[in-house]
Amino acid sequence: MIDTIDHNTIIYLHSIHTDFFDNFFLILTQIGNANAVIIITASFLSWFWIKNQRYNFWLLLVVVAGSNLVAQILKVIVVRPRPDLALYKLDSFSFPSGHATSAMALYGVFVYLIYKNFKPGWKRTITMVFCGLMILLIGFSRSYLGFHYPSDVLAGYTLGAIWLWMSVLFIRKDTK
Repeated sequence: MIDTIDHNTIIYLHSIHTDFFDNFFLILTQIGNANAVIIITASFLSWFWIKNQRYNFWLLLVVVAGSNLVAQILKVIVVRPRPDLALYKLDSFSFPSGHATSAMALYGVFVYLIYKNFKPGWKRTITMVFCGLMILLIGFSRSYLGFHYPSDVLAGYTLGAIWLWMSVLFIRKDTK
């Protein structure tokens, strides 16, 4: 049943492609690629280190690095081929989506830290909504462009969320 839903969704998404949305989602998918995630993560790690925010530093590092390591391990265990309708050919496996995992881990940890460290207000709300949209749009871009089945994206989201939750539970707030 999942295979049928995945296949039909990919066919539908392929049928509604336009040049504008192809370009839009290609840009979004680049924000979720390894290089962009490394640059964003390293920038915030540096900031947290300079500001002596060790908990934020370790939480971000463990969430992003750990979730991506587990995603790469799962790819070689599951060995699911990518959809045939991809905008261009990729040489790695499809399950789970590394981009969706990275988006959930990176922007999810930002949502958590913003929620915990900033007072309620429109700036906090807008920043959290922006992070949530980045998670959704990066994941959606992967299916829209045909690089992943929707279940790969959902698995990536789930993996990133579980890893974030476990990291929050196990990394102590008093980390020095």
